[in-house]
Amino acid sequence: MNKTGKNNIKNIAFVIAGLIIVIVIIGGIFASKGKSDSKEKTVVRFGSSAGENGILLGLPGVARELGYIQEELNAIGYDVEFAGFANGVAVNEAFASNNLDVSTLGDVPCSVGLSNDIGITWIGVGLSTYNNTIVVTKDSGIREVKDLEGKSVAYGIGTASQHLFEKVVIEYGLDENKINVNNLSGSNGVNAVLTGDVDAAVIGENQAQVLAADKDADILLSTADYPEWAPQDTFVGRTEFLKENPDVAVAIQKAFIRAKEAVIENPDKYYVTLSAKQIETHPELGKSIYYIDNGAFDYLDSKVEQGNIDRLQLLADFLYEIDKITTKVDISQNVDNSYYEKAKEELDSK
Repeated sequence: MNKTGKNNIKNIAFVIAGLIIVIVIIGGIFASKGKSDSKEKTVVRFGSSAGENGILLGLPGVARELGYIQEELNAIGYDVEFAGFANGVAVNEAFASNNLDVSTLGDVPCSVGLSNDIGITWIGVGLSTYNNTIVVTKDSGIREVKDLEGKSVAYGIGTASQHLFEKVVIEYGLDENKINVNNLSGSNGVNAVLTGDVDAAVIGENQAQVLAADKDADILLSTADYPEWAPQDTFVGRTEFLKENPDVAVAIQKAFIRAKEAVIENPDKYYVTLSAKQIETHPELGKSIYYIDNGAFDYLDSKVEQGNIDRLQLLADFLYEIDKITTKVDISQNVDNSYYEKAKEELDSK
């Protein structure tokens, strides 16, 4: 090859190398521009008081399972991080230390948190009716409520279970001095019944129905027959966070509203989810527990209604009377339905 040919090849090589460099530089500029334009999403810390596994009870559980919470938050530029807590006390501690943004919360810890002014606001309802029951062991000899006298009963002191039992004592004229109370709640109460360590226990209906289905215990009384005594699962947010991020609460309420619509459309599909998997071994129980208003599912409405406020106020007053809380609280002053109303308006306008 002559010298001219070699030079031409060399020139072409230089041109190609130059083009590659230009392409790399341009690519870098666009990549850099993309990085500078992208904004890291704020993470919403979403808690659950149903246990450290993070399972959500009621409407929030359905909304999470369907991906609605993630979807609605992503649409406004947020991510979500779900965190499970052993109990409501731990949730309140997380709120008080600014380590949580929103959470489901049982009605007792909600009352305690509002009374102690830890900076939370009640913005929704996860499950308006979460029935409690009194179950009795098969060999207890208890056939009616009056038979509880002279027996041992397990319930958590200062909880919704005690609130129910105190109501039963008054309603049926029981002599409390003739009842041996064991301070056991939740799974501890269930285990005490199963082992025969107590004659009766106040536990949630999901657990009670499973025990009855397995023929391990009988249901003596349920708040299904006394709805004004029924506990409820609340949804609360850290007040300062809500003020700074109101669109987050609106987005989550949208997810809850959509979840209710999904349940109405196909209720059988979501009974186990509503129970936070507590009836997983007996899914056939779902209809008797959750199909309680002929398919309207009004108790799944995530708006805080006056009836919800009244029930929580009665509970808070009871907790004050037994010195579980030391400051009286006006529940109505700690409720904000504006996020629900805006969510409903935005969904209806679509």
